[in-house]
Amino acid sequence: MLLSLLLSTTAPAKSSNRTQEKPLRVALLGFGAINSEVGRAIQEGSHGLEKRRVKLVKVLVRTKGEGRQGDIFTTSFEDLMEAQPDIIVEAAGQPSVRQYGAKILSQSDVLLTSIGALTDDSVLSSLVSATEKAGTKIHLASGAMPALDWMHASSLGGGDAQSVEVEQRKPPKSWLGACLKGDALDFNSLTEDATVFEGNAREAASLFPKNANVSAMLGLSTVGLDKCSVKLVAALGDFGTTVKYSGEAGSLEVKTKGKQSKNNPRTSAVVPLAVIKAIKNMTSVVVIGA
Repeated sequence: MLLSLLLSTTAPAKSSNRTQEKPLRVALLGFGAINSEVGRAIQEGSHGLEKRRVKLVKVLVRTKGEGRQGDIFTTSFEDLMEAQPDIIVEAAGQPSVRQYGAKILSQSDVLLTSIGALTDDSVLSSLVSATEKAGTKIHLASGAMPALDWMHASSLGGGDAQSVEVEQRKPPKSWLGACLKGDALDFNSLTEDATVFEGNAREAASLFPKNANVSAMLGLSTVGLDKCSVKLVAALGDFGTTVKYSGEAGSLEVKTKGKQSKNNPRTSAVVPLAVIKAIKNMTSVVVIGA
């Protein structure tokens, strides 16, 4: 249901001449491990971004403190929207998507990193409804999901042969306090690998909102949240994400051993880079992975 809703919704096309006329106006919702790196890349014109093509206009934070001073930072959502961004990058957790998602889409596009919020049908429906009224778009960050373009393209062929499995292996400390129902294991005293969760992508992203956005994205882009099999492991070694996909267009098995963010062990170091890549594609005359 969720995948069909995402794929069947179309919005009025916006001008494609922004790269030639004016810079893309970007605002940030949250300023943690992900958006702090995204904001720095925009301000410095690094990581493939060009200052003449993209501009950081406002950053919404809960509180102002060290490293969060200046007019560009605000604690007011109204101030954020008054900056008239073309797109807002959300990296503030699932509650922020529920609270602000539809409001943002009434005025601008949004790029979501907390994709697990879309496991709630009512949240997705409200966001899609807002886009249909305003002509805006919802962009889903690929994040730490490997080979997403290939699997999503393959899934468009349909058929009943599709199957998707994903296993995420992270250090025990990454799972501390991660489950909304409380820790079922003593992660500080593990002497061997332990399965934290086994089920489908909808359940995984709902129970582990800060850890399972990868599985939510995989489910949404392929067989659906309820048919995507997920295994989450507290591992003492051999960290990474393994994905197995099979469909009419072929099969794929891929394993990544990505590094963790230095600022947040629950976030992969590649996630902010994936967001930067998305912004680069929005502002470049040559788009890679379209």
